[in-house]
Amino acid sequence: MSGTASCATSRPYGVKLVCRTWEQPRSSYYAHRRAAELPVRVAAPGKRGPKTALPDDQLLELIRAGRRTEKNWQAAPSSDQFGLIDIMNPD
Repeated sequence: MSGTASCATSRPYGVKLVCRTWEQPRSSYYAHRRAAELPVRVAAPGKRGPKTALPDDQLLELIRAGRRTEKNWQAAPSSDQFGLIDIMNPD
């Protein structure tokens, strides 16, 4: 609106007059304009879900070790044989 020309004078209204008419601070106008010029920041994708007691690589190593042992035993191990319940749910 501040760039719109007056019908009577053919001159633009200007930021000061428009902000005074709309009872808005000029700082809000400039802040809004600056925000429109800045690129939108997209948050980098991170790990989703709750934080675990172990880092992913250590947990994966424990799981792989359990699978190797399971193949050697030829029987399904109990759910807590490798202590994964305590690792995954620290209370």
